[in-house]
Amino acid sequence: MRTYDCIVIGTGAAGNQAAYKFAEKGLRVAIIENFTPGGTCSQRGCDAKKILLTGSETKDAVERLLGYGLKGLISIDWRQLMERKNEYTRAIPEQTRNRYDDLGIDYYHGEPRFLSNTKLLVEDIELEAEQFLIATGLRPRELSIPGGERFLNSNEFLELRDVPRRLVCIGGGYISFEFAHLARIAGAEVTILLRSSALKQFEQELVTVLLEATKALGIQILRETEVVSYSDTTLVLSNGTHIEADVVSQLTECHLCSIDFRIS
Repeated sequence: MRTYDCIVIGTGAAGNQAAYKFAEKGLRVAIIENFTPGGTCSQRGCDAKKILLTGSETKDAVERLLGYGLKGLISIDWRQLMERKNEYTRAIPEQTRNRYDDLGIDYYHGEPRFLSNTKLLVEDIELEAEQFLIATGLRPRELSIPGGERFLNSNEFLELRDVPRRLVCIGGGYISFEFAHLARIAGAEVTILLRSSALKQFEQELVTVLLEATKALGIQILRETEVVSYSDTTLVLSNGTHIEADVVSQLTECHLCSIDFRIS
């Protein structure tokens, strides 16, 4: 049995910052992760995405200035751009573990299971604490339709070795639009599927401007439709439309990650 003042579950931005603060206050802290330490944002989310978007935004900016003192075209080397992203993300787990060591935070890898209100089991080791912080974040919601197991989530999209020739992004959130713009500027034919309205959390007057810019870029937007099935390269929609897609990326609502709270 190992005893702590606080055990943090999840090594993303929220979990890490809390663990750092607890340790700096002199508390005995443990942190648990079932994937790679460092969380989604730095490795499979915001930071990784921004590196890729920098390439597409630069290309777009150059093309907008053609005839205004600039000439010539540039293109995106997708594999090189991905490798630049990977150079950054590969270092995150080790950097995170080093920070834990510097602050005296004990790290455990695995799926935690609560044994009681004050004890849990991870790596076949019992840990005990007065306080627990659960910061496990979200996971993509899966669509239970024929062929849905072939859809890529955001993590998998960020590991694509090549730009798909025909990409369909399912979902009307900002990640869907960012990936759609990135792929389109890199040369893909892109379609966004919306079950309802786009970017509901944002100012709709600005969303209208964005939708027009998205269409002007050559991205097709289909509203009020859902996916029925995906076979070979054919995506069948609820409105009867058939779309050809080499890659389908599902970027819909997320669910909270689960932890085994059963007390044995």
